[in-house]
Amino acid sequence: MRLLCIDTSGPTCSVAIMQEGALLYEATVLNKRTHSVNLMPMVDDAISKSGCEISSIDVFAAVVGPGSFTGIRIGVSAVKGLSFGANKPCIGVNALEAIALGIMPSNKIICPLRDARNKQVYAAAFQKGKQVVEQQAIALADFLNMLKDFNGDCLFVGDGANVNKQEIIGELKEKAHFAPPHLNILRASSAAYIALKNIENAHEPKELIPLYLRLPQAERMRLEKNK
Repeated sequence: MRLLCIDTSGPTCSVAIMQEGALLYEATVLNKRTHSVNLMPMVDDAISKSGCEISSIDVFAAVVGPGSFTGIRIGVSAVKGLSFGANKPCIGVNALEAIALGIMPSNKIICPLRDARNKQVYAAAFQKGKQVVEQQAIALADFLNMLKDFNGDCLFVGDGANVNKQEIIGELKEKAHFAPPHLNILRASSAAYIALKNIENAHEPKELIPLYLRLPQAERMRLEKNK
């Protein structure tokens, strides 16, 4: 089973090809170019430099969120197009699960965070490989209060951990720990691994949908104005 995975849901653009658990190719970029500019040349590079043909890809995968609304749309649309064009199935991967995978296993409570701005985060928590706090869009302060109910130290990872580091330390004190910077980046290989583990859930491209967890800002503002 050969799978091509794309992630454009956060600050980085990442593409990986994995076959039966072996990583054939991966590239991750963090630069000032937009994902819409970076992505398809990176996909072309992945195909050519891995020695694969696009027709040899059995399944396409995309990180569907939560994260940047624009970035999610770019990745989901690209995978839908690739999947439809190749007449192959596709599968979505949760961003928070993929971020957490990068530092598993750990004896700490793993807390993947993505910055949702205005002191809001996309967050979840995992302990001993099991999800103990459901993924949600939540105020950072509320999420930290939830974590106070758990025994054990917390290990924060993701771009939201770095942005909110001082606030987290202020609330949790010595209970708060942080992953090294290079692990805050979601890599397509982590998402590809999750996709292959759940390959029985692959489906038609029309069924691939974004995972936003909250309304876009423009829609929230419109609803607020109409109250």
